[in-house]
Amino acid sequence: MVASPKRRIAYLLIGILMLLVIIYIFIAHMAYDLISLPDQTFPVVLPDRPYEEVSFLSHGRTYPVYAFWQTTKPDAPVIINVHGYKNSRYSEYIQNRARILLDMGYNVLTPDLSDNGGKTIEDGRISMGFDESYDVLGGYDFLISKGFKPEQIGLVGESMGAAISLRVARFQPEIKVIWADSPYLDAPLVLREWTEAAGFPSFLVTGGLIWGQIFSNDAINAVSPITEGADLAAHKQAVYLMTCASDTIVNPHHAKDLYADYQAKGVDVQFWEIQCTDHASGISFDRAEYIKRLGEFLHKLSGSPNN
Repeated sequence: MVASPKRRIAYLLIGILMLLVIIYIFIAHMAYDLISLPDQTFPVVLPDRPYEEVSFLSHGRTYPVYAFWQTTKPDAPVIINVHGYKNSRYSEYIQNRARILLDMGYNVLTPDLSDNGGKTIEDGRISMGFDESYDVLGGYDFLISKGFKPEQIGLVGESMGAAISLRVARFQPEIKVIWADSPYLDAPLVLREWTEAAGFPSFLVTGGLIWGQIFSNDAINAVSPITEGADLAAHKQAVYLMTCASDTIVNPHHAKDLYADYQAKGVDVQFWEIQCTDHASGISFDRAEYIKRLGEFLHKLSGSPNN
């Protein structure tokens, strides 16, 4: 029996639709690979100050997180030094910040977040702060096991590390001090902005997020610091947000929108927009002012040097 013209058209449309779905799935998988696979394996570069190589379990997970542990005085507060997207504890940027914190008199724990190109490996896929948040919480557990009190522990992070720090603070309300340099307010949003800037339609990100959930069980869409203001306010946690005015990687509106939202919700929050152009480059653009502001903010920690 020969199909009628209407039926043939219907079959053709269904075939085209199925082909488009297959193409979308394929491209979305490529997009997920681009998002989640590290660009490089970082060469091992050791700190130029005394350090101890330590490891601990990621919170609630079974894989070890590797970190540099650097100390000043046993009773000094400690900062968890959180690196950003596709970065590692081996980078000069992160080790430079550790040196600044040590010079201020703080103890410093610098972990390698999972799957970003350093030594810590979970499943080989970056999750924009989802898995990595549990790595930082594992660092918090490690510090508590060493006898530090919650009010002695602060978080300092940039970019993805800043978004992670804000997320970790919600999970662990006893952490009272969070320095967030150039954070994104929502992981899916910044991914859509990156996709559009590269000339691709942003709806590809939705497929990539679905692949992340199916392939790696990573709920990337849960990494959304803009949703955390009420908790930060309720827990009386202090936040310092900063951004570079001409940042083309994480648009300055992310930090500005977080500041407005946190202010409206009663968070103890400060904001600094510095006239730098490169992403999270305030630390090098105006080093003296960066160190001054960071030091003044970290003095909120119990037992801070020179308090």
